[in-house]
Amino acid sequence: MKLGTTDFRGERLREGREARGLTALALASILGVTRAAISQYEKNIQSPRPEVMDRVCECLRLPLRFFLREPTKHNGTIYWRSQSSATKLARQAVERRLGWIQELTSHLREFVDLPAPNFPDLNLPADPLRLTDHDIEAVAMAVREYWGLDDEPIQNGVLILENNGVLISRDDLYVASLDGLSRWSVEDGTPYCLIASGKNSAARSRMDLYHELGHIVLHRHLDQRYLVNPLIHKIIEQQAYRFAGAFALPEQSFASDIYSLSLDAFVRLKGTWHVSIGMMIKRCETLALVNEEQSKKLWIGMAAKGWRTEEPLDNELPIETPQLFSKSISILRQQGLEPGDYLTSALALPALDIEQMAGLPEGALSARREPSPILQFKRR
Repeated sequence: MKLGTTDFRGERLREGREARGLTALALASILGVTRAAISQYEKNIQSPRPEVMDRVCECLRLPLRFFLREPTKHNGTIYWRSQSSATKLARQAVERRLGWIQELTSHLREFVDLPAPNFPDLNLPADPLRLTDHDIEAVAMAVREYWGLDDEPIQNGVLILENNGVLISRDDLYVASLDGLSRWSVEDGTPYCLIASGKNSAARSRMDLYHELGHIVLHRHLDQRYLVNPLIHKIIEQQAYRFAGAFALPEQSFASDIYSLSLDAFVRLKGTWHVSIGMMIKRCETLALVNEEQSKKLWIGMAAKGWRTEEPLDNELPIETPQLFSKSISILRQQGLEPGDYLTSALALPALDIEQMAGLPEGALSARREPSPILQFKRR
């Protein structure tokens, strides 16, 4: 009788496969087994033979212990910008990585006091169809006020969200149509955001973050079933976009800053407000600061200059990077722990995956502290 892998968990094989963006058929082809065998593995009907298990670990770049641990379930509605079938594999991969980020957070909390979620009690309707544009504008200003922000430009949006309990990570989201996702976790009561790292535009990355903040604030109690309906999904995406614009560009202060409806003027405003020129034009349309003819002229000018794909200052404004994970790992190291050893063991994940989730350079977790002489301050 051929022996399988003791304590193998089929659910973990599916988790690892989806995290790497592979279909069951693709994994079967790589391993040299049948599609039916993968199905049996994942359903715990059969476990892989040792030689097959070795190929699984090599293919998915995951250690054996990853597949021997009890799977962890994560609940909470996930908000996707794209629900198309073309992005299904990518959505599965990113959702799995979001689960890993939640597990990383859980282990870091054993040593570090991360900021607690700090949001106003807005008493919003659970049905998104009952939210009006006026409601969304008011909610955006209420969040700003609750966080002690005035109506001037925000200097660092990532820092503001992190200090108010939003856990943010930047990662490759596999396809360009996925700009970000968010989930308010049921397990730990924490909002999470995962933002695309492939964008080189700080302004667009910031708006992706504010879009996800819109979902966190407006749709926290939204039932996942709403997202199945394409029409309702479109509405909640529009609501998150409206919130992002209102949060980034408060009506009164932004309007008072507009001294000219020329593209050159919007370039200068971009250096102040740190949002894209396209977003500012859209905000002007929303607030009726431009008429149809003026708006059309601006968009034609944008296209003529090639700014629909790359705007001025895109390569100059600094991209805001999350700090909570990297700072927490730094605290572990300061306290004499080797975070690389601890986290790779606790999560059963390779150091490279943890480094990517935490925003650390490759090899940072493998680096060891240099021994130093033990010295103390001399008391007089």
